[in-house]
Amino acid sequence: LKMTTSPPKITTIYIARHGIREDWGNHDWKRTAPRPLDPLLAPEGEAQAEELALGLKDKGIDTILASPMTRTIQTASKLSRMINVPIKPELGLLEWLGPKKDPPVPLTLDELRALFPDLAACVAADYTSMMPPFPRESDAMMFSRCETSIKDIASRYEGHTILLVSHAAPVIGLVRGLVGQAKLEVRTGTCSVTKIVTATHSNDNDSLSSSLSSPSSNPVPSSTSSTLVQQELTVQDSHLVPAGLSSVQSVDTSTSPTSSST
Repeated sequence: LKMTTSPPKITTIYIARHGIREDWGNHDWKRTAPRPLDPLLAPEGEAQAEELALGLKDKGIDTILASPMTRTIQTASKLSRMINVPIKPELGLLEWLGPKKDPPVPLTLDELRALFPDLAACVAADYTSMMPPFPRESDAMMFSRCETSIKDIASRYEGHTILLVSHAAPVIGLVRGLVGQAKLEVRTGTCSVTKIVTATHSNDNDSLSSSLSSPSSNPVPSSTSSTLVQQELTVQDSHLVPAGLSSVQSVDTSTSPTSSST
């Protein structure tokens, strides 16, 4: 039986962290904030988000998902307005809830409309989060949640170019979860970006094949391989540039993913 391989479906995912938070420099902010556990962007963070949007606006992004917290919606809104793509609030991208006594509560669309109507205008009102609400979590649970979320996103939006806006620890979990390396070092500066390209291979007989990114690996039948193209990009003069990268990394995900707990 002759098997012919179709061209792979390429999915490009940009995973960004939000900009600088207001409460990092303004310690009195929480005293009068309507949502003291949900800080806004500082002016410097707003500027970072604007520069990030300028660096991404010509990358062909057609899907934007963000953690349902104010600072992540603010960060994503800059690009959303530039390219006219609505933001989908996704609970799977939420910050680590941890064992805190009072964990942060996700922002609802009604709250967003009441507090920040300009931001609400950027949000897709008809979107339902793929990840259901979840309780406080250990770090292992957070990494597992991020792995599930990123794989669901990559599957649903296969063939698209996507921006995800999240938080420091979840960004690490999202990257590790997609490339299948639980100990991968991931840098997470504010408004930095990690770019991952996933190729899904298939053939006319519904058999699976893949080209492996790692030259030392033995070929294993697979449907998907992911390449970590750049880790931590920052913006200079409205262009994305590497931020202290030692090398471009390629990661083979043709075998079963390693557990993402650390």
